[in-house]
Amino acid sequence: MYVKRDNLGGHQIKGVDVKKGIVEGYLSAWDVVDSDGDMLIRGAFQKSIAERGPGSAGNRKIAFLRGHDVGQPVGKFLELEEDSTG
Repeated sequence: MYVKRDNLGGHQIKGVDVKKGIVEGYLSAWDVVDSDGDMLIRGAFQKSIAERGPGSAGNRKIAFLRGHDVGQPVGKFLELEEDSTG
């Protein structure tokens, strides 16, 4: 089952595969001021994704955490990439 969503909790959700437990979407968007007053520009995550993304050789992968708390993992990133949106 694939469920389409437009927006959830401030993050843009592209879709959810309930059977596989996979969510596809954006965690951040370019050129938008967030709730902390920060604005990210294209390329902000390139180095981190290359060094610590799911396809990297690094052993310390980027974690998906609730509230940045290592004691509250939400899931595991299967893919991370930048595009024209975020």
